[in-house]
Amino acid sequence: MKIYKLIFLGLIILFICSCTVTKNNGVPADYVLEFNLDYKKAKLHRNGAYLFCDQQGYPKCYGITYEQCISEMSSFKDDCFKKAEQKLTSLNTEKDFHEFSNYFFYCMLMKHLTLHSEKNLQQIDKCINALKLDNEQRDKSLNK
Repeated sequence: MKIYKLIFLGLIILFICSCTVTKNNGVPADYVLEFNLDYKKAKLHRNGAYLFCDQQGYPKCYGITYEQCISEMSSFKDDCFKKAEQKLTSLNTEKDFHEFSNYFFYCMLMKHLTLHSEKNLQQIDKCINALKLDNEQRDKSLNK
């Protein structure tokens, strides 16, 4: 529900600003980029737990169910998101977002590995590296 309020507020601000500052048919390109990056960032935060767990084979690498995977990943997605925000304080370009999301992904992966530190981490690492990550599935996971 919060995301819809954020989008609605963003559209109102965009409309008001486009009435006073015009560029490229009335909408400043930097406004569009800023709102697009904020929207993608919000989706990453909301659906971050699904990004790995939805990948075919990922939960099996840990010997857990899909539901356990989501529960475990959900337990530290907020912390990883905050760490990524602290690391990258401003997102002005797609490159910035890419760096932000990579930091977030790495944090999630490391925390999940640490959670299962009593298991054979070399075997888990080998299994994860053998996975063929599906970008289409990643996009579906982000858009849940």
